[in-house]
Amino acid sequence: MSDDAWAIWHDPSNMFSRYVEGTIVPKTFLPAIGYVIVAFSQLDVQLDLTIAHLLSAD
Repeated sequence: MSDDAWAIWHDPSNMFSRYVEGTIVPKTFLPAIGYVIVAFSQLDVQLDLTIAHLLSAD
């Protein structure tokens, strides 16, 4: 038995290697998740600026 508890996630012959380590998220979803994160952060910046403008803050 391996000392590395996460070794199962790195073995390419194992079905778990297709998933993000310790999750049920397939690695093929990572680019799409990245686009969602970027879009959300841009939305968050715009909302912060709108709130600051409404409060007349600099």
